[in-house]
Amino acid sequence: MPAYLRKSRAEVLTEAVEKLQKNTTITSVGPGSIARAIVESVTSEIGDLYDVLDFNITQTYISTATGTALDALGTLYGVTRKEVSDLAIVDKSMGSFIFYLETPKSSGVLIPKGTNVYTSLTSYVGRQHSFSTTQENFIPAGRTRVYAALSPNFVDTVYTAGPNTLTYHDSTISGLKCTNPKGISPLPGHETDDDFRIRLIKQIRVTAAGTMDAVRFAGLSVPNVRDVTITQVPYGMGSFEAIIVPEQNQNVRQTIASAKLAMERVKPLGVRMFTKTPTILALNVDATIFVPGANTSQISETVISRAVVGIRRYLEGLMPGSPLVYNRLIQIIIDSSESVRDVSINSLTINGSPQLNKNYQPKDDEQLTSGNIVVNVGSN
Repeated sequence: MPAYLRKSRAEVLTEAVEKLQKNTTITSVGPGSIARAIVESVTSEIGDLYDVLDFNITQTYISTATGTALDALGTLYGVTRKEVSDLAIVDKSMGSFIFYLETPKSSGVLIPKGTNVYTSLTSYVGRQHSFSTTQENFIPAGRTRVYAALSPNFVDTVYTAGPNTLTYHDSTISGLKCTNPKGISPLPGHETDDDFRIRLIKQIRVTAAGTMDAVRFAGLSVPNVRDVTITQVPYGMGSFEAIIVPEQNQNVRQTIASAKLAMERVKPLGVRMFTKTPTILALNVDATIFVPGANTSQISETVISRAVVGIRRYLEGLMPGSPLVYNRLIQIIIDSSESVRDVSINSLTINGSPQLNKNYQPKDDEQLTSGNIVVNVGSN
């Protein structure tokens, strides 16, 4: 990797002024002087050049590349970015950007549609890539935050805003701040850069073939395959079993057949491979959440919707053999909205069979998934 010493704008300006005083007869270099103005105009462009150089170099390496630059590196190994499920898209977008106040105000704060947000305004690259809000957002009186949806203001998809980098906005509202707890990509319908980068790095093991990692990642490279779990010698020496987890709402038979064919190509010679899909256990949840002051249907529907999405997101993220952690389920419902103060689980059923309100451990080839999710708002 090329190594270079990056200098900040302040460092470039300081060195330029020192050399100007040392090598010329100019003595007036303070703020407002003609010499200072000329030096600042030049060093500003040099600082921008450092920003562009740093950004372009990071886009040439798998460990730091983002967006289409990472996609281009993936083509070298025959790896393409996967499309994710609708639930995963919701997961990526929910809570990804937030406007907030350090102290609540006595009156509500309306943030207009089209408010622009940026990364550091001192960065040339950051100024060239901004996002804007897609709708009006309102922070009620006494509240301190509101989540907002963003849309990129650029066509090039190379740039991806990393977590906690969108901290500037063009709103004139006093005391209003912003940040993005999650990374925001211009490609919301595809897997994240981090997930794609991991598969890309592991691709070399697939190329080598003959190993467990090679078999697993060969299966994962097939579109609509969510995960592959390998169990060694389940039927005696010289055998292994692959549990293929397909994405929901997809052509499961075609996905399994394609994954099996891909894994057959890289498995060791003389070894028998058995494939199967996990046994699906649909978990039905009936819960009651308690929201102080929930006297309007609009507030109740919003809170209920967030709670349902939170439950589904948790259950759909479980892999074969992953347990249901009861306390985790409770915490997810409470964290789904700042309005939720408490929650009561009325019932849990798995494939129609009632379960106790406690942790549940499925077998290694069983996978919990979301069934019928019912959430009601109760009175305190």
